[in-house]
Amino acid sequence: MKYEKQKRKNILVVEDSATQRELLKVMLDELGMDVEVAADLATGLSLLKTNQYDAVMLDLILPDSAGIETLIAVSSAQAWTPIVVLTSLEEESLGDEALRAGAEDYLVKGEVSQQGLSRSLRYAIERKKQSSRICESEKRLRTTIDNSYDAFIAVDENLNIVEWNTKAEEMFGYTFKEARGRDLSVMSFPHADGGAVITELRNYFEKKQADVFSGRRELIARHRGGREFPAEVAFFPVEQGLTTTICTFVSDISDRKEFEKHTSEFYSTVAHELRAPLTSIKASLRLMEGGLAGNLPAKAKGMVTIGRDSCDRLIRLIGDLLDLSKFEAGKMPLDLARLDAKDLISRVAGEFKGNAANLQVRIAEETEDNCMVLADSDRIIQVLTNFLSNALKFSPEGSTITLTAKHSTNDHIRFTVKDQGPGIAKHNISKLFQKFQQVHNSGATEGTGLGLAICKAIAGQHMGDIGVSSEQGKGCEFWLELPAYEVGDKQPSNNSKNLFAANAQN
Repeated sequence: MKYEKQKRKNILVVEDSATQRELLKVMLDELGMDVEVAADLATGLSLLKTNQYDAVMLDLILPDSAGIETLIAVSSAQAWTPIVVLTSLEEESLGDEALRAGAEDYLVKGEVSQQGLSRSLRYAIERKKQSSRICESEKRLRTTIDNSYDAFIAVDENLNIVEWNTKAEEMFGYTFKEARGRDLSVMSFPHADGGAVITELRNYFEKKQADVFSGRRELIARHRGGREFPAEVAFFPVEQGLTTTICTFVSDISDRKEFEKHTSEFYSTVAHELRAPLTSIKASLRLMEGGLAGNLPAKAKGMVTIGRDSCDRLIRLIGDLLDLSKFEAGKMPLDLARLDAKDLISRVAGEFKGNAANLQVRIAEETEDNCMVLADSDRIIQVLTNFLSNALKFSPEGSTITLTAKHSTNDHIRFTVKDQGPGIAKHNISKLFQKFQQVHNSGATEGTGLGLAICKAIAGQHMGDIGVSSEQGKGCEFWLELPAYEVGDKQPSNNSKNLFAANAQN
């Protein structure tokens, strides 16, 4: 096997003692290294300006310079080159100081063996390479973070700020110097929603509960000048040995919220303008079906029926658009009450059992006791009905749909509807809760494509969450999670019907 000849290392020795210079030159030559020498700092600096060296061996006490200033001068001249300091026995403390100032190693004159010299130089060269790589990596990371469109904030285990990029300075109005060491909640997220997240972050350090890292969430943030704005925030932990840093990316979503507001207003306006003429058209078609315009030919009757069915579908679509626009604007009032999850499951299952029996599909219920939520019963039933209706639509004969209501691990109640249908392809799951999205092409009853988007809005207005897990060919499990209503929680008064809507508007 042919080996490539290794390049000889080029070493600069800056030493005022001719004896020491000659001794080091001989030892380095025997180690297969090229050597250049300088008797004072000025000569050494001159050589550094015109030559590249793999390492510098530096005496700190020279005719024209003494102490750590000598090291600083050489390091400034060629910062990427590792330096091994030479000291006398009585100057050993100066060697320790040199290490703190940036030297890679130090050797005591008169105690240097050829083996020790080789080890020291090779260690210094390799350590400098690793250090340079780390510095370059950190520099690239810093450049990336500082040029990010998002604010980047990092906090320590006390939730005090340790990193704060340029975008954070712009977004919140504080310089890094002003923000450093201050509490995250005071600086950025002063509202109740921010307080809940701060509690979750503290729970991570105290109880290792990682719910706060489950995804992006919306909070109200505050600029130094008092201006509040909606923000989308994502947290993730970075563990370094025994310490953990929480990193945070914050996006100002004011423009997006403004767009959503105008879109919602547009939906509402169009829906209102269309509803009246559609209702009139539907009424006219019904009268025609009833014979008011005389007996119609069979073909004409069929066309009238198609027209009426289309009117019904458009009216449903308009109703869904109006509901969705109200939810997105935080203007849909909620009739909040203390509800038993078991009763909700039972009511929804009861409404569908007759239809399910006709389709030869079994509906099973699995619930725990004392699963209480504070919610609008009509809206929660609307969500569960949507889940169950979809499950029934795609369930094969002889299969089972299971409805459950149980405590989850984070002080919430989780409702689930699990079927044994065809499931949903992984690439379609992210689309499910978007507007006008339908991922099945089964020829089943056509919907508006807004049902799950409305369900998501209902969950959000209840300060809950919604989702689905599925594997194609193995069924789906849709879930709704709501905060548990604990004994002793304050029951809302009759004028609290828009409690969560106020939160949505914020």
